[in-house]
Amino acid sequence: MRVVYEMTEDCNHCPHNTGKVCMKLGKYLFDICFEQDCPLPHLEEVERFTRYITEDKSLDCCGNCKNWKRWHYNEAFKLDVGACCVEGNRVYTCDSEACEEFDEL
Repeated sequence: MRVVYEMTEDCNHCPHNTGKVCMKLGKYLFDICFEQDCPLPHLEEVERFTRYITEDKSLDCCGNCKNWKRWHYNEAFKLDVGACCVEGNRVYTCDSEACEEFDEL
């Protein structure tokens, strides 16, 4: 299963925005530079720490494999697509049985 995040692009769509004040920073919105001041994590940081789980709550799936390189999330198939480096860069989806070395949480 994949965890999908909706990224915050600016203060206007942020859940910490009360209309005039950022509850996370405790500042008025007009005093905030979103790119410099916002403490919310960026997608690259979130994905570094994301772990994927199977329906039985185990971690044995491609998203956690040390040899699997994620390319992108395929909207049509609703799957992560990537390549297994051990298998000579053969293309696999994230529900493949090809990988065996998994990262622990």
